[in-house]
Amino acid sequence: MKTYSIYISKLFIGRTEEVEKIKSALNYLGYKESNEPDLVIVIGGDGSLLHAIRDYDYSGNFLLINAGTLGHYAEYEIDEIDLFIDDIKSGNMSFEKHRAIELIDGKQVWYAVNDIMIGSAIKTLHIEVRINGKMLFITPASGILLSTPFGSSGYAHSLGGSLMTGDSGYELNMLAPLHNAKYHSFISSLILNDEDILDVNIHNTRLFEIACDMNTCKSKSISFKIKKSSKEFNLVHLKPFDEYSRLKKSFAN
Repeated sequence: MKTYSIYISKLFIGRTEEVEKIKSALNYLGYKESNEPDLVIVIGGDGSLLHAIRDYDYSGNFLLINAGTLGHYAEYEIDEIDLFIDDIKSGNMSFEKHRAIELIDGKQVWYAVNDIMIGSAIKTLHIEVRINGKMLFITPASGILLSTPFGSSGYAHSLGGSLMTGDSGYELNMLAPLHNAKYHSFISSLILNDEDILDVNIHNTRLFEIACDMNTCKSKSISFKIKKSSKEFNLVHLKPFDEYSRLKKSFAN
């Protein structure tokens, strides 16, 4: 791994001291800047990391230096540049693999690192969900959210979904399903396998929105296929790492 690129949050542009310090150290170690880098160093927050992964077509090796707020996936804080340089000199790297999910409407394909949302803020949707071709349910709800393990700590967690570790499977969460004498959804959250393919059909209206990682996806379809993608990327770790410590840091401290 001898080529790199630095991806900088718009909020961080103008603060060049840290960037030049990183570049100088990497160049000294024999790394070269490249448009097709082995390593993408992201300076920003978790949102900047999402943008970087998307801009590099959901593939590559990424290391986040947090200059944002939470920095759930950060390997270093912005005031730890010297520690980052010491650690990269050691050459000890490990890789945490993740896969995107994809949404297909028959003509177009969209990808998401965190989640895919189909929903409406103004109308209750009648949502049909099939898994691997078999009917699971039809229920009225404000929408449906499909999240990767990578994204399970975001919107899905706010909906009461499970925090997922590793990269196996993905998660379904319903948005405000109706519960009354006539309608009662037996599923509000469900963990799916890597191989599971979802078919989602909206029966009663075209007045809904689709968002992939909170970016609008424009489609005229009412039928969608959602599955794990073959596109994969890695988070790079230069120091000992375990997912449970990361979860504790973000949610328990």
